[in-house]
Amino acid sequence: MLATRGSPAPNAGDPRTGVNAAEARHGALLPTHIYPMFENALRAEFSARPAVVDMFLENPMILARLWEAHGFSPRYKVRPQGDGLHVDDPTGIQGDVYPVERAGNRRVWVAFGSLNHAFVPSFKGRMALVVTTEPNGSGVTLHVAVYIRTDNRALGFLASTLFPLVRARVEHRMTANAADFATILAEVSADPQKAAARLSKEDAAAIRHAVTGAKASE
Repeated sequence: MLATRGSPAPNAGDPRTGVNAAEARHGALLPTHIYPMFENALRAEFSARPAVVDMFLENPMILARLWEAHGFSPRYKVRPQGDGLHVDDPTGIQGDVYPVERAGNRRVWVAFGSLNHAFVPSFKGRMALVVTTEPNGSGVTLHVAVYIRTDNRALGFLASTLFPLVRARVEHRMTANAADFATILAEVSADPQKAAARLSKEDAAAIRHAVTGAKASE
């Protein structure tokens, strides 16, 4: 349809902003240079009940405290930061992580921070972590996708060319982390009292509630 002379052209396309309120609040707008860490999402299977896995995804601080209590490596240092978390990774990564979306079985977090690692140039940037859960018998399958955006386009291009060199190491790290997460899930599922004893009263109550709710739903 053509507009007549002197009148504005009709609006076309979708007028929505393309980001939700949480994404806009944390500046997670349309990126101009973004790189997927993996061509396909990583996949991990857990035998724990879905309600227990969901409890940790909704309360990552509880997971961080159990991680520290178990003494797993790397020894992430995690503390609340506004409506998100601040994470210090002893291998050279630090930043703030915020939840921005939950739709059905899909959750999205964005992180803002810096990387100072021997295998890639030091840079600041943003990361999107997309986690999708899928029922698998009595357990859960997690699909994890990681996307990196650098604040500097030239550095971003250089870092992207080096990603194949570090991708195997990152995948190894995430696989090891998944195995440690499975250990935590197994303890919470089999002996929630033992897991709860590692935590504060409030966090312990959340674990007991998740396990009781999971059993009641069976």
